[in-house]
Amino acid sequence: MPEHESDNEIVSVALVRPHEGHMQEVVDLLREFYEVLKGKNYSRDWLYRNAGDPGQLVNVRHWTSAEARAQAQEDPDVHRYWRRLAEIAVVERVHERLDRIL
Repeated sequence: MPEHESDNEIVSVALVRPHEGHMQEVVDLLREFYEVLKGKNYSRDWLYRNAGDPGQLVNVRHWTSAEARAQAQEDPDVHRYWRRLAEIAVVERVHERLDRIL
């Protein structure tokens, strides 16, 4: 297990499809959102583009703990970003928790 990862972390993955013409706006919003989440010690996030479907983004989130995830779900700052994201993109699928096997 990498040094920065702990047993308390929860890994989530979301597939996000920006609305036509909103790709850069979504990327910019997520960049800002990731800084907020990191600053509040809720999570670490990475954003990928699906090479087989360039219109789809893949968000990989490492929640620092179940408690941090619960706090984020109640945080009005977090809700502001989720609301804005829903206006400019569709979250096609969310895997709330991935369990490591290797």
